Amino acid sequence: VAWMIYAGVILHGICYDFFFVTGQLYTDRAAPKKIRAQAQGMLVFFTLGFGMLIGAQIAGVMEEANTPQATVELNDQAGEVGKQIDSLSDQLAAATGDEAESLTQEIADLQKKKDGLAIDALREVNWKGIWLPPAIGAGVILVLFGLLFKDVRKQEGVEPMKAE
Repeated sequence: VAWMIYAGVILHGICYDFFFVTGQLYTDRAAPKKIRAQAQGMLVFFTLGFGMLIGAQIAGVMEEANTPQATVELNDQAGEVGKQIDSLSDQLAAATGDEAESLTQEIADLQKKKDGLAIDALREVNWKGIWLPPAIGAGVILVLFGLLFKDVRKQEGVEPMKAE
């Protein structure tokens, strides 16, 4: 599973960079000089503003729909254990000797319990239900883009814009 996380982070960075850089370059090339700055601003607004707003809202709905009650209950239990840890940590600040050692061990045991509850909560989530629809959507958009996108300037034999 760890390799999937690393691969996802690496691919996300590459895809993110290529998507935005390519969009900026294409917009710069396709937009008339008089409105180039506005076109760049509109692209940023649609992708980093409006697009992220919609994406975050949809992601929240998807996560909620795929998170069972068992996950909520396990997270609540982990929160209660966290409060116990906080309380013992406050006591530990004033403790010395054997009492400090005992509290340290109790905190470590509770931390293990809290971590176990958090892991169990994550295992209950329907991750396929969260990730499969956007992956399919991205694939459909890729296919549509490949089939429908036409670079009009290239078809008309227009020379690429020269750097100023």
